[in-house]
Amino acid sequence: MRSCIVFAFAAVLLPAQSTTPAGSISGIFVAPGGQPLYGYLLLTGPALGAASKKVFSSDGSFQFTGLPAGVYSICTRTTYAQAPSTEEPFLDSCAWPFFAQTVRLKAGQALTGIKVKAQPGVRLHLRVNAALPALLTPLANPNALDPNLELHVRGADQLAHIMPAVSSDAGGRDHMLVIPHDNYLILRAKSNTLSISDLTGKLVPNEQQIFAKSGTLPAKITLQVASLP
Repeated sequence: MRSCIVFAFAAVLLPAQSTTPAGSISGIFVAPGGQPLYGYLLLTGPALGAASKKVFSSDGSFQFTGLPAGVYSICTRTTYAQAPSTEEPFLDSCAWPFFAQTVRLKAGQALTGIKVKAQPGVRLHLRVNAALPALLTPLANPNALDPNLELHVRGADQLAHIMPAVSSDAGGRDHMLVIPHDNYLILRAKSNTLSISDLTGKLVPNEQQIFAKSGTLPAKITLQVASLP
């Protein structure tokens, strides 16, 4: 009897490999006047999450590789030493995302020649004088919120940028924040336990518009607080 042997071949299904090519973004990090800078770039995008890149090359060059297609945001940080002056440091656009740069990348595209410019900033000083020393106690953490006095500025991004205390003395407290140049901002100075006035004694509103124009430095605001009646 002739036997019949049947061989069964099983098909092995391998996971489909993505055929979408990766892209890249490269360029230079420069000052508004075009001079190369070194510092820190942060690239964020919905398909990527976040990728940081430190730029130390003398020509400010950078490159991000292995990127899927999408819309990306590049924010920058750099040192005070590279800024035009101590009163005009470059803005931290990672803290002010409205000023980050947006880049659109196609699948597999090698996007070159991108100029990422540092944003001009101004150091805003805010002095709060106290009628009594006990009204403004020193903060353990400068970036902490004072439960008795709310101080922050808000710009086009609608984010609350806290004005941290940088020093204090018997007469009051000094706050400082680097803000964008030539932009209208809202200063929020609010307290449930203190009255807040300007140097003339006029009560200030909870929200007031401020504008730090280039060339009018230093940018200073002075408030004074007293106990509510």
